[in-house]
Amino acid sequence: MSFFGNTTVNPDAISHSFLDFYYGAVSSKGWNATLSGYDETCICSVNGHSNKPFDLVALLAAEGVARGTLINPLATWKHKEDQLYLTVTAGVTFISFAGYQVSNKILVDNFIISMSKCKILDHTMHIR
Repeated sequence: MSFFGNTTVNPDAISHSFLDFYYGAVSSKGWNATLSGYDETCICSVNGHSNKPFDLVALLAAEGVARGTLINPLATWKHKEDQLYLTVTAGVTFISFAGYQVSNKILVDNFIISMSKCKILDHTMHIR
């Protein structure tokens, strides 16, 4: 199931639909709930370390992080042909598996999304 739903191929609508899907899932269920949104060839980079999307979930879990809640997110996007380039900057509160606050950080997420495949092609996450 994609994050686009019934959205037509409109970059603004797709951006909003993606943000609702991705960060809604991160906040309520955790990063593992976003795995269906990634293309099988996607590489995720976290603070310079490149992995597959599942490895991103494992890395966060190893740190005791189950999910995250964004604080004052700011999203910008542009598109070129079939690709949507999306950058999200926000504060993030990381929540443990027991429901406790682990830490507060600054998050910058960069996505490249295929509008025709309805999948994330590339994801770079910077956590400070």
